[in-house]
Amino acid sequence: MENNIIRGDSFVIEFTISDDNGNSINFEDIDTLYLTARKKADSKVLFMKDKNDFKLENNTYSVEILPTDTEEFEISDFEYDIEVTLIDNTRQTKTGKINLEKDFTTHKGGGVNEN
Repeated sequence: MENNIIRGDSFVIEFTISDDNGNSINFEDIDTLYLTARKKADSKVLFMKDKNDFKLENNTYSVEILPTDTEEFEISDFEYDIEVTLIDNTRQTKTGKINLEKDFTTHKGGGVNEN
């Protein structure tokens, strides 16, 4: 999964999870669910989401990346994974990349920053 987003904007990542037979997995079957974003695999965590941040609708999971998650980042690419551990200890991991693009209008300090 690859996504282009503007630094400091909201963005939703959507994905599906299924078992070995192709059946959708319900929230009740999930023990833990995390999204972890890093500049590269062995670097510090930039932001993290947990099961409470995810929604399920029509067999599609979604998680919102908030403006505060990226507004202080340098313009660059970063990677994330979504790790799902089911109540039977089965684990699935999905990976993705976010291309963070420059924002031209910023709202630091409550108003529009003209610098």
